[in-house]
Amino acid sequence: MGYWVYVIWGLWLCVPIWLMVRLVFIAVVHEKLPRALPALHTYPKVGLVLPARNEAANLERLLKELTAQQYPAAQLAIYVVNDASTDGTGDIARRVAEGLGGAGLPCITVLETGGLPADWMSGKNHACWLGAQAAMADGANYLCFMDADVQPLPHMLQAGVGYAQQHNTALLSLEPHQLLVGFWERVVQLAQMLVYADIMPMNGTNRDDKPGAIANGQFLLFTVEAYVALGTHSAMRNTVGEDMAFARACKTAGRRLRFIRAEHALRCRMYSGLRHLWNGLANTQVGIAGGWKQAALGSARYALFVWGMVLLPLLLPIAPYTVGVWVVGAGLMITVFTGATFYFRVPFYYGLLAPFGLLVQGTITLEALRRHYTKRYYWRGRVVTAQ
Repeated sequence: MGYWVYVIWGLWLCVPIWLMVRLVFIAVVHEKLPRALPALHTYPKVGLVLPARNEAANLERLLKELTAQQYPAAQLAIYVVNDASTDGTGDIARRVAEGLGGAGLPCITVLETGGLPADWMSGKNHACWLGAQAAMADGANYLCFMDADVQPLPHMLQAGVGYAQQHNTALLSLEPHQLLVGFWERVVQLAQMLVYADIMPMNGTNRDDKPGAIANGQFLLFTVEAYVALGTHSAMRNTVGEDMAFARACKTAGRRLRFIRAEHALRCRMYSGLRHLWNGLANTQVGIAGGWKQAALGSARYALFVWGMVLLPLLLPIAPYTVGVWVVGAGLMITVFTGATFYFRVPFYYGLLAPFGLLVQGTITLEALRRHYTKRYYWRGRVVTAQ
C-alpha cells in the first residue's frame, strides 16, 4: 500500500479520538453550579421575563414552578410576554396569573407584543425587550430571561442569583440538563450536542482573560446595569442566537461572563419531534457555532467520518492494518455516543445509531447554511427575514 493510504486512514481515525479527548477535557473544565445553596444576606429584586409564542403546553406548569421558587416573593416579579400566540397562550397566562395571585406569591404580569414590528426580525427578542422594560420600570436589580420549555427546580433562582453575586457576573448563563424523550431527540439532538461540544469554545468562556464566549438562552441572568450597557435586546432585534451574541458582546466589553452546568437546578426538553427539532437547529446552528465556516467545518468532519466508514473500505486497498483501524475508529465513535447516552439518561443502544445521527445532523447543517445565506428563518408558524 502507498503511504497516502496510511495518511487517509490516520486522518479518519483522528476524528473520534479528537472528539473523545475534547469531551473529557470539557468534563474536567466546565464548571458546575454548587449544590449547596448560597447564604444571601440581601435578596436583590429579580425581574423574570418569559417570552412565549404558542407555549400553551408548557406555560401553566412553568408558572407554578416559578411561583414555588425558594426566593422571597416580594423580590421576584414574573413577566409573561405573549408574542401573538395562536394557541391560547395569552389566555392561559392570564388565568394562571389570576389564580396564583395573592399574598405570599410573586406577582405575575401578562404583556402582549401586539405582533412583530417591521424593524424587528426576532419575535423572541422583541418580547424579551418588552418584558425587560416593564421589569426595569418596576425597579428590578437583575433580569432573568428563560424559555418556556425550561423546568426549574425550587432552588434554581436562589442558586443562580447567589452565584452571580458571589462571582460578580455581568451575565450568568445556566446550562440545564437536556431531556431527550423521543426517538429523533435521542438520535439527532444527541449528535448535535456532541458536535457543539467539539466546536464551541468551552475552555475560554469562564476565563476573563480569554476570548471564548458561550451562553444558553434557556437561562440568562443579567445585572440591569450590564444589560443596558450591552444594548438590551434592542441591539439584538435582527439577531438569530441572541444568547451567543450577548455572550460575545459581554466578553468584548470586558465584563464577566460565566456559563455553568446546572443539571440539579433546571431541566429542559428543547424539542419535541423531528419537525420542531429540524427548525430549531436549522435556525440557530450558525449563530451557536460562531459563523457559517465553523458550522460547516464542524459538521463536515463528522459527516466525512461516517461516509468514510462505508467508502474507504470500498475505495482503498484492504489490509490487516486498515481493518484494525476501521474497527477501532467505529468502536471509538460508538463508545463516545454510548457514554453520552448515560449522561443524558437515555437507553444505551441509541449510541449504536451514532452514524445515522451524524448524517442527519449534517443534513440539518446544510439547511442551516441555506437559511443563513437566504436570511429566511421559520419558527412556530412565523417566517421572518433578517435585515
